Amino acid sequence: MIQYQVPGTWESCFLDGRLPRLSRVCHIDGDNGWLPRAMHLHGDGAELVYIMDGHGLHMIGDNVYHTGPGDVLIYNVGVPHDERPQGGPLRYFCCGITSLRLKGLAENCIFPPDVEPVLHMGEDGEGVGALFSMLQETVGQGGQYASEQARFLMISLLLRVLEYAKGHAEPRAAAPYTLGQRIKQYIDENYLQNLTLTSISEHLGISPYYLGRLFKEKTGYSPMQYIINRRMGEAQTLLITTQDSVTRIAERVGYDNPNYFNLLFKKNIGLTPGQYRRVVCAQEERLAKYTK
Repeated sequence: MIQYQVPGTWESCFLDGRLPRLSRVCHIDGDNGWLPRAMHLHGDGAELVYIMDGHGLHMIGDNVYHTGPGDVLIYNVGVPHDERPQGGPLRYFCCGITSLRLKGLAENCIFPPDVEPVLHMGEDGEGVGALFSMLQETVGQGGQYASEQARFLMISLLLRVLEYAKGHAEPRAAAPYTLGQRIKQYIDENYLQNLTLTSISEHLGISPYYLGRLFKEKTGYSPMQYIINRRMGEAQTLLITTQDSVTRIAERVGYDNPNYFNLLFKKNIGLTPGQYRRVVCAQEERLAKYTK
């Protein structure tokens, strides 16, 4: 027999001992793992992602990361990010976390801004995957105590990641504020407006050609491609989280012509808006109702 004594007291990593809440949990499998999740952000909390299988290209904030099995991705509140499968579908778990106050960090932040948001855990990530699987199963099955169980599973998951990060998280290389970042910040703040390459360049006082070249070097997108990516990401969020019609969503993300919006969405996401809503929302609704 092996027995361990558990200390009766400990110092919590949560400010004033207040525990975070689980807002959502999602399991992306082979059926919809080939769908990209265009650039978006979460204004209400942080998010943890664990990749089980496949490879992806993830833009998080200002940087692009090549990701694969065993990787854990950290999305602090308000940080733009996208998820694009590479060479085949991605299989991954993710969960949303709100009311999070870790000591020394801003609200709903898991990592400080000077730490890389990707942990390459490899085989050490199997425990994270097991906890995610239990979390998804608990929420999916429901029951009187499902929400409470799920909350503590999420906390266990978060603490496991934080413990691993102590010895393995890599510092982010300090970089000066560049014109490329300024361009990106301006687009992120105004992408729902009627932006053109000319209007952006006039606002920032640089030539359209120079602006386009700088921005492509930084992000891999042309400015107009990035605007479309941001708008498609916002449209995906609205399709998942609201009952708005496709026409209304098109208007909300800057398109007066719903047919043109449908064409752009299909070209960038791989499905029409209506198809995307049917494919993704069935699972989202089944899982989300137990996490409130």
